[in-house]
Amino acid sequence: MKHKAILWMILVLLATWGCAEKDNAIRKPDEQEGNKPDEYEKGDYSVIPPHELRFGLLDLATHVDESALQISMFLFTPPLDTSLLEAAVQEVIRLTDAHGSPIHLKTSIRQNARYGENRRIIIIQVTPDEPLKDGWHVLSLTTIPKGFAIPGFMEPLRSDDGTISVRFRTDSWPMLTGVIVASNENGGRMYLYFSEPIKLNEALKSLLTVTSPERDMACRPSIQILESYDTLGIICAPMSEQDKITIEIPPGLLSLEGIELKGPLVHQFIVGEIEEHVNGAWYYRASIVE
Repeated sequence: MKHKAILWMILVLLATWGCAEKDNAIRKPDEQEGNKPDEYEKGDYSVIPPHELRFGLLDLATHVDESALQISMFLFTPPLDTSLLEAAVQEVIRLTDAHGSPIHLKTSIRQNARYGENRRIIIIQVTPDEPLKDGWHVLSLTTIPKGFAIPGFMEPLRSDDGTISVRFRTDSWPMLTGVIVASNENGGRMYLYFSEPIKLNEALKSLLTVTSPERDMACRPSIQILESYDTLGIICAPMSEQDKITIEIPPGLLSLEGIELKGPLVHQFIVGEIEEHVNGAWYYRASIVE
């Protein structure tokens, strides 16, 4: 899956684009000064950020290769015996179908390598005992092991019982899964996430519309920034938190296999009321529609 690489690229673009950074007083605790990976990278071992757990696929991904089912452990510590940490994560991994029926699986350490000067990455590969059927499945952790955190930019679903999870399909089921909105005085940008790669063609400009009842958003696709085609960039006029946005995708947008995009085809939201993201941006998450 190329979702993570594209997501990292977008976050870098947003960071360098000039989005206003929030004051320290309203940052999340793990974003406060003195508790950043950068401080640790400079050799300040008195403040060590939490280890990170990352799912190998984003929530609502479709057309997923089973080899993409993995959970990565990013360790921000000096060299240590990680066997106990690996066991702690492996014990809480679950795989089920959409109805909650358990699917037997095996786990293995696919990679144990360095990630930068002072970090290690351990990838736990999840392999179902039998090939998965078509339809929705859920990969979850029943708890987050002590000392670990989930990066905010790839927040999975959270349940009241502490379970965190991502939903996915192995078959093709193209749909819009999320939108990032960012804006400053130089203009607005949106990034549309699709559950799998889509076909881009000249009809795209007429298929996809972004409107606001207050004014002309003057939005246009920015195809040149795409690499994997599961993320679509849109350039718009400067936006505010009060803007009411409607994104409409009529029938006609296709996956690489020629399967038509599934609904919902109309997404409406007020920019300032959706989940606050990083670097002054907002994130809107779509829902499953069977």
